[in-house]
Amino acid sequence: MIDLTRATNCITVQKQYGTYRGAKVGRIAEDCDGMLGGYREGQIVLFREELHPSDFQMRMGEYMGMEQQPIGRVTIESPLTQEEIEKQRAKGSLLTTIGTMVGVPKGYVEEIRI
Repeated sequence: MIDLTRATNCITVQKQYGTYRGAKVGRIAEDCDGMLGGYREGQIVLFREELHPSDFQMRMGEYMGMEQQPIGRVTIESPLTQEEIEKQRAKGSLLTTIGTMVGVPKGYVEEIRI
């Protein structure tokens, strides 16, 4: 329950900072390892779907007029606690998550509807 509260608080702070990018709260369904660590089954995370073309490609005009579509992969991040976010803010940073993992198959994360 504490992890769920941490995730919802993190989204609230991101919205206040203007850095919210559509992240959802989810639970890791299967262990997921990366080069610098990983996530364990049952861990609460923030995730967002990766789209094609990417936001960068859209800004560069490569796909003018195209609609973005999900590609079946997500980016997952671990939310910081409220205290950790406040410490970062005191340093002048807007950091609210750590442990970003890009390109994770969507099946590794289950959305938690709040």
